[in-house]
Amino acid sequence: MIHIPPRETKQLLQTNRSKVLGQLWSSYNLDLQSNLGVIRTSPRFKINTSTTDDAQLGLPVAFKYFDNRIWAICDTSIFKNTGDISTAFTEDASSGVPTTFTKDESDMELFNSTLCVSITNALYSKAANGTGTGAWTSRDVLSSGNPHILCYFSYLDRLYYSNGINQIISIDTSWATADPGNPYALELGHASEFTITSMKSTSGIIWIGTMDRSNHGGNGKILAWDGLSQDVQHEYKLAAQGCLALLIDTERDVPYAMDSNGVLLKFNGVGFSEIGRLPIKTSLLTGASASTTERFIHPNGLAFTKNGTILANVNNLNSDGTYNENFQAGIYEFDGKGGCVHVGSPSYTTSSTISDYGQTRISRVGALANMNIYSTSGTRNGTLAAGYTYYTNATSTNSAIFYDDSNNTLQKYGYFVTNWILSQNIQDEWQKIVIKYRQLLDSADRIWLKYRIREAAPSSDVTITWTSTTTFTTTTNVSSYWTSGTGGEVEIVQGTGAGKCSHITSIVNNAGTYTVTVDETYTNATGTGKARFQSWNKITTVVDDQLTESTYFGIGKSSERIQIKCCMQFAGDDEIYELSLINTEQTPLE
Repeated sequence: MIHIPPRETKQLLQTNRSKVLGQLWSSYNLDLQSNLGVIRTSPRFKINTSTTDDAQLGLPVAFKYFDNRIWAICDTSIFKNTGDISTAFTEDASSGVPTTFTKDESDMELFNSTLCVSITNALYSKAANGTGTGAWTSRDVLSSGNPHILCYFSYLDRLYYSNGINQIISIDTSWATADPGNPYALELGHASEFTITSMKSTSGIIWIGTMDRSNHGGNGKILAWDGLSQDVQHEYKLAAQGCLALLIDTERDVPYAMDSNGVLLKFNGVGFSEIGRLPIKTSLLTGASASTTERFIHPNGLAFTKNGTILANVNNLNSDGTYNENFQAGIYEFDGKGGCVHVGSPSYTTSSTISDYGQTRISRVGALANMNIYSTSGTRNGTLAAGYTYYTNATSTNSAIFYDDSNNTLQKYGYFVTNWILSQNIQDEWQKIVIKYRQLLDSADRIWLKYRIREAAPSSDVTITWTSTTTFTTTTNVSSYWTSGTGGEVEIVQGTGAGKCSHITSIVNNAGTYTVTVDETYTNATGTGKARFQSWNKITTVVDDQLTESTYFGIGKSSERIQIKCCMQFAGDDEIYELSLINTEQTPLE
């Protein structure tokens, strides 16, 4: 008998380096932290304010709390709200507000009791007055065309910012600047090679992430600088083309980095070593070597949680335009022990109305920030802020500020796929699967169990048009993914209905238009979207029977290995305790 998670550890591990080591091969919207040892689904990420609300709102690339408000740079404009991340954002109209922000060049930092921002060609600061209406003042002129990353260095009480691809300027509390060639400024050699991508500071060091853009497949570096000398003190070479984002553990004064291979690194005193990785193949993710911030992770795309884990906001598009079967867009959580699971995806949800469960294909990622800010409001909700440009159907896009439903009141959906479970002999008979779970809390809650004993590549993303809440059409021949009597699976990845898997009950071809009928209802399904088809066999559906907290179901298949998929539609604190796979010897080793 095989138990998931293992009874010895009660921990699930997704290494993203193996199909047999650890327990998980794929995850989507999983919560493994709020109640250690059990499996929950993560609260939804809701839309706060989007392009639909204000046409000036573009991709959010920076968040800061200042003057009793949350501020967000959203491409060409800067927005603010009234304090809680769940309250709506409006465009700032304070005196002197800059008008040439961009998602590729702008950043934001707190310095000198002001809010500092970079725009295409200048540095500005905003005074605090308690109401968020303080005046903006221009502080320095910058070159345009490259990101201006901002970093406050408390040790020297100066603000540092990148200019061009290889220069760093600083400014002091009297707003006097230091340019390269002088103390407190830096110009990296080999301007044609290394581009500054990120910058963060510990108590005595400024850490500078760079990318080697002259030699594809070369080695990027993370540089350690004292903020005063005209040269760096240490260079740490990476086994990747570059460092894309940095994060500082302020409690332990330790830097972390995400490299262009999707590997999360931690400084160990002599270099940067791996502590986890995203589920990518050898192909680079989109924009991994771009000179702008249009990469699979933004420089502001890493954040710590209260549990000491690290979140990464990432895009899952490969540089060749494909997607990996076990890699969904959104937020991944690194537990520090080599595990990395998907925990969040942007949803169309603004209220209790459900039209999707999370977009697993997105156009572009922005910033991620911990916004767990104290409030006396009794209706407070949300601890994280995230920025995305997302698809509203098969082709069109919007941008929005998203936040998590930390009150956990909305129905949510997630799944996990186990690694391949190997027979203990030549072949085993996979007789039954037993599931133990908390009594389901809502009549609409469901658990679906599926299996496969052969690997089969999923379809490419297929454009679909919804014709009802249970049917859609496509002009792509997908008939091979459905077999009468055993069915097949479709997962909506983009548009209304996204984030949910269902089983196919029929596919009908009418002159090259295929009508697909599924066994689940997609509320408010309309318009176009995208879907991928996969070969899974459905075992059963667990419903809210209010009678038991464990159920067993027959499989009755013999093979050398098996893989299990478990999908969950949950409300509140529904949770799964254990899956047990009962197997017996079919073909012995001797």
